[in-house]
Amino acid sequence: MKLTSITLDGFKGIKDKATLPIAPITLLFGANSTGKSTILHGLLYLFEVLAHHNVDPEYSELTGKKLWLGGFRNLVFGKSLSHSITMGASLDFTDDNNPLDDYLTEAEHRLIEQSLQCYPESPVDRWSFQLTIAYSTQDDCPYIQQFDCFANGEHFCRFEKKSGSPSPEITYFSMIDNWSVPEEINDLNDFLITEQWQPLGLEKQPHALPDFNQRLNFSYAPIPWENISADHPVAIRTYCEASLSQATLAPLKQLSKRLKQILHIGPLRVIPDQHLRPD
Repeated sequence: MKLTSITLDGFKGIKDKATLPIAPITLLFGANSTGKSTILHGLLYLFEVLAHHNVDPEYSELTGKKLWLGGFRNLVFGKSLSHSITMGASLDFTDDNNPLDDYLTEAEHRLIEQSLQCYPESPVDRWSFQLTIAYSTQDDCPYIQQFDCFANGEHFCRFEKKSGSPSPEITYFSMIDNWSVPEEINDLNDFLITEQWQPLGLEKQPHALPDFNQRLNFSYAPIPWENISADHPVAIRTYCEASLSQATLAPLKQLSKRLKQILHIGPLRVIPDQHLRPD
């Protein structure tokens, strides 16, 4: 997996959406106060949000007290709680040989393979996401308001949480063309896109972004699994939970591990010449 870009909007001095290409070694050039440190702070904040669901960090685990982030109020544009922060990243899985987590136990693997003769697999070459972090005046704290996922540039899923609501919902979903799914899942997709569609409620949690260490739980979703597959309702539900978890959460798990390896060097005030020899 390669991190190819980071997107920031409403973050510190960035008023409008800005996308910065990222490479394994990324050099930032510019005069003072041109936003170089803002990019670093954005990566650190993104790590805290993904790894710890900490949307109001004073410091980052990666830098300790060497670098003060100051919490949401200090990071949001204009230091105004009426504004929101939008951030995201793009990932490239083209040459990746590490399979994404499928969130299944061995017993669940057997159940799905025996019942549906298939395996949850959500292959994409390019995957990206976007988070919207806003301040809840009702709860008097920032929270992740919206989480959007894109596969090969196509928007396929949205998680939302309303201020004051105890639980988030999946408010948008579209099947990706190259996903190989059993016939029962096509029946489910037909059900979801008809007038019977309702937002899929998830279990109680403070943010729209679920914990990527756990599989999505559709216990609260208004889906009649027995009507979708009378013979294998448990297998179908387990497949759907695992497949959507793999498509929306597993990439974030890999990205969080990658962000934890960030090494920041700088600033370089003077460019050394080719004859410089360290003592």
